[in-house]
Amino acid sequence: MTHLCKPPARSVLASLDFGCGSITRGYLHGSCIESEKQALLIFKKALIDNSNYLSSWVGDDCCAWQGIGCDNITNHVTRLELQYGFLSGKIHPSLLDLKYLTHLDLSSNSFDGIQIPEFFGSFKNLIYLNLNYSNFEGLVPHHLGNLSNLQYLDLSNYDYSWDLRLKMDSMSCLSKLSWLKYLDLSGVNLSSVIDWFSSVNMLSTSISVLHLSNCHLSNNISSHLPSMNLISLVSLQLRFIDETIFIVVKHIESISHIFQTYYTILLLTSITIHQ
Repeated sequence: MTHLCKPPARSVLASLDFGCGSITRGYLHGSCIESEKQALLIFKKALIDNSNYLSSWVGDDCCAWQGIGCDNITNHVTRLELQYGFLSGKIHPSLLDLKYLTHLDLSSNSFDGIQIPEFFGSFKNLIYLNLNYSNFEGLVPHHLGNLSNLQYLDLSNYDYSWDLRLKMDSMSCLSKLSWLKYLDLSGVNLSSVIDWFSSVNMLSTSISVLHLSNCHLSNNISSHLPSMNLISLVSLQLRFIDETIFIVVKHIESISHIFQTYYTILLLTSITIHQ
């Protein structure tokens, strides 16, 4: 068994369960599904793998390959976790043949110049989607709002040059993710989003972790924070915003941890709100 699913970084998230655990390889109960193996090989062919990260992708049993996790009864591929693979190139829609996929992690790769594929919104069983530090560009597709079972979404794309290449023009699609517990949009340009407050507020019964660092929200976030009804929130991360947020945010009584950076000086502050 291999541990592939990267857990949330901070201890405050320890109690949240996104199904990140041991992957039981399908070869314990037989070979993988042939159509899914072919889909993965087509996906591999479209990638640029200069580090030979996918060198194990040979042989009949795709469940034994690097980054692949299968259900140990049905042998369907349920996890595709290729973080830190230094992969680039294109993401082929052959992945749509992985109909039982629950975890997709392409974080810390180099998909420079391409958009997050719209077809990612078709993985109906997905509960975990991590695309951070993968250098995607352009608009985040609204189709992600179709992932009705999603609990973890990380699109963070840190770029301290303030030239944010990944952007959203609306967050209304996210308001449909009623099971979402973890949302990280750090480094995603939200300057054109006018519905961010209402969309986030609609996640009030589910969201526990919200990271909006360096999102170009500095001009309008202060007035909204006191009215946010995030009853499940335990962690809020805000960076590169006005210092007045530090005062206003204390009105959100459910928050137990606040991390704030003031412009280019790192000021990590933790506050516990006692009810």
